[in-house]
Amino acid sequence: MSNKRLFRNGYTHFGENGDGHDFKVYGNTEDNYMFWDASENTLYVTGAISFTGDYTPTNWANVAVTGTLSCTGNFSVATSKFTVDATSGDTTVGGALMATGNFAVNTNKFTVNATSGNTAVAGTLTSTGNFTVGSNKVVVTATTGDIAIASTGGITVSTDKFTVAGSDGDTAIAGTLDVTGLATLKAGVKLTATASETEGVLWYDATDNVLKYYDGTAAKTVATTA
Repeated sequence: MSNKRLFRNGYTHFGENGDGHDFKVYGNTEDNYMFWDASENTLYVTGAISFTGDYTPTNWANVAVTGTLSCTGNFSVATSKFTVDATSGDTTVGGALMATGNFAVNTNKFTVNATSGNTAVAGTLTSTGNFTVGSNKVVVTATTGDIAIASTGGITVSTDKFTVAGSDGDTAIAGTLDVTGLATLKAGVKLTATASETEGVLWYDATDNVLKYYDGTAAKTVATTA
């Protein structure tokens, strides 16, 4: 390797074109330096790099930063592929954003577990378009709000408080069902044999084989006509 150091036109040449030479420049702080590795065609900087004004590298194949990369102006990759606005911090990604580790916004406001894909949203999740789970398992139409659930699926609220079987539509309600409008029951009503001292409750007395209701004072039998 050549050891030539040429001084001409106000700057220094180390080696020759095609026959480079390593060199290292130290700063005043210990272990801070700039090192050019000629065999690797790589410039290493241990310390801070500061640019005043615009700077556009045209032949940087790979850049590795082991510390903090600070930029006081806008930051962009290939013009518009990845941009960060220096004033607002707004970030635009032109392609896919991929992460192999967990993803979190403000600690716990929006998190994605890298292993399971489980996602937690601490605030309101708003979608202006259709919302789909598993291609067609649950579909919410943005324009109408219609919700479609796949025929093999069901609906469950708090394990057993409200359930709808996907296979036959059977619905079970663990609490009270309040209906303020007209209820139309086409296949009839099945009442359990459970007496209740709640006014207005109707039940079937399996012992006497009659319908009974509670009028606020006592259980009454529903009168029938022949």
